[in-house]
Parts: sequence; C-alpha cells; structure tokens
Amino acid sequence: MSRRDRERVVRETGPEAWGAYLRERIYATLTGLAIVLVVGSSEHAEPDHAFLALVLGVIGIVVAGLVSDIVSHLLSRGALPSAEELLTFVRIAGGGLSTVVTPGILLLLAWLDVLDSKTPSPHRRSSTSPPSPSSAASRCASPTCPAACAWSCSRCSSAWASS
Repeated sequence: MSRRDRERVVRETGPEAWGAYLRERIYATLTGLAIVLVVGSSEHAEPDHAFLALVLGVIGIVVAGLVSDIVSHLLSRGALPSAEELLTFVRIAGGGLSTVVTPGILLLLAWLDVLDSKTPSPHRRSSTSPPSPSSAASRCASPTCPAACAWSCSRCSSAWASS
C-alpha cells in the first residue's frame, strides 16, 4: 500500500483502522508462512496441496479476524456495526488476503508445471552432488537422522557412511 493510500485510510477511518489493517496483514503473513513451511517440509509436498492449504488457511484467518472484529464491536457497543464500520472491517480483512498473492501465484505456477517445484532438500550440501539413487546407498551415520540423507547432515551433524 502506498503512502497516499495509507494517508487516505487514516483520514477516512482513523489511526486505529490503520493499526488493525497492519495487524491483519501480519497475522495473515505469519499464517501463510507457517502453512508453506509445514507443507513444504512434509515428505510428499505437492504444489496443489500447498496451494490449497495456503489459500484456505489465509482465507480462514482473515474470516476469523473479520468475525472477531464484528463480535468485539457487538460486545463493546451493544449493537452490530453500521454499514460504514462494516466496510472498514471488510477493508481491514481484505488487506490480509493480499498476503497470499505472491506465494499463491508461485504455487499455482508449480501446480501447472510452469515452475519446477522440486528443490534440493535443505539438509543436503549444495557444493557436492549426492550419489544417484541407483548407486550404492550412502546414508548418514546417525540412526536418528530424520532425513536419512545421502551426505553430511546439518540436522544431526553426522558424517555419511557407506551402508
């Protein structure tokens, strides 16, 4: 949002609405990040699952924030919000939806096979290529390594050993 847009929001709805707008964006951003990290770290992360989880999760947190604003208004003032106040609440909630745009587009492109969604696992060394899957398996020496990685593992700090 540009500075001019921010000044317009503050002028039309007050500084409290600007704070609520930022709060909603932060909640939605953190929710989206958590969803992407959890889905991305799963064993079978697929772009369609990640896209749907991200979109539905962020929509869920935005709707929860909107309902929370309406209920808190009802409890604190004893009446439903006016049309103008409801419009302000919807604008605030809409700011949270904008946080899904960039990761949503990237996941959608991966789902449509425009982008390659298969990236190297974060626990592999990028400086050396791991052995091919058809070669003799070299695994992490630690039996507790969650990744059973082919090279030295930053998660368990064990050197690889031939099995």
